[in-house]
Amino acid sequence: MRRWREAVQDGIKRGITRLCGWMGVSSKQFGSVKGRHATAQAYHKKVGSAHAKILPFRPEHSSQTAMPKTGGAAVHERFHSPHIHDHPATFLLELTPGRVISPTGFVIGTDDMLIDDVSALYFGKTRPEPQPYPILRALRLPPCRKFPGTLAVITTNNTHNYFHWLTDALPRVEIVRKLLPRALEEVDAWLVPSGNPLVAETVAKLGIPADKLLTADSQTHWEASRLVVPSPPGMTGSVPAWVAEFLRKEFLASGTEGGFSKRIFVSRAGGASRRILNEAEVMGCLGKLGFQAYRLEEMTFQDQIGLFRSAEVVVAPHGAGLTNLLWAPEGVKVVEIFSPNYVNVCYWLTAGRVNAEYTYLCGKGDPPPPGTDSHLIQDHIEVDLAQLRKALATIGLG
Repeated sequence: MRRWREAVQDGIKRGITRLCGWMGVSSKQFGSVKGRHATAQAYHKKVGSAHAKILPFRPEHSSQTAMPKTGGAAVHERFHSPHIHDHPATFLLELTPGRVISPTGFVIGTDDMLIDDVSALYFGKTRPEPQPYPILRALRLPPCRKFPGTLAVITTNNTHNYFHWLTDALPRVEIVRKLLPRALEEVDAWLVPSGNPLVAETVAKLGIPADKLLTADSQTHWEASRLVVPSPPGMTGSVPAWVAEFLRKEFLASGTEGGFSKRIFVSRAGGASRRILNEAEVMGCLGKLGFQAYRLEEMTFQDQIGLFRSAEVVVAPHGAGLTNLLWAPEGVKVVEIFSPNYVNVCYWLTAGRVNAEYTYLCGKGDPPPPGTDSHLIQDHIEVDLAQLRKALATIGLG
């Protein structure tokens, strides 16, 4: 019954959208947007250079990451996932005019259609088709406001998260800076996510003052005279080499100097998910090898950079704190700890950007059947100490 009711509602909404299109009613007044363009190139082909311009940044390319060390054991199937080393072409899209909607920056062209590859729900080749954009089903969008100037879209999906802000969103600033040499002067405002205190701190380091920040929320709906939209910097979860180089160039030197252990255990004891249930036992094992536990959520951005910049070995449960591997020295040793019900290889790929010596282990419990992904992202982890010692031995620690 519920599915039938939802199908009827969707049918009514589609009918209203078609009627609005037939009557020439824009979604700025009523109804949803009229459809989607799969790519910025498709939109440009339709409307021409009078309303759209595409500036190329980097071509599509692939990379490779050394497989995890496992001491001869089989490598988890997730490390063989397709496309994880593929990096789509990057570019800058200029719309005159253009609209942007929602906290994550859905981009709408002059034909009242969404432009898919610069609108952020999923990035890269593994995204589902069609993407479930809510604005394609909405009967009324937030009120549209005029922005009489140049607005750059930086906000994207999941930017409350440390990893996604630093690797999916912040590099979009670099695309704008590189392709518009006078961007810091000619861009009147930068649309950034709300609720992440790291945003203002990091963009200020890139030369963007606080009075040029425009925060996006659920009521965001701007029509800018000129909308500047950098493409996603890569497939989310797979950090391109240029992104790692950009972040290290801009932020590595700002790390706090000295006073940190070179052997780091990242504790999630204060977190809501993926806590190590037997952390005291784990630290009993690691402490004998000179490890010290750190709660990264209690540290400043500069302290996190400084901590990882001097690290020799990092042991950590899967989580955004491992984004800090981007600051680590070449060849750092890494042991990542997963729940058997959630293996996400994004930090293996991140570790590859500093040529880390990487291994992993899964906590106690039965894994899902091969070829399936339980995706129990919140699962806490109980570590098998024998498996932990084996993983440490794999990277030369006994």
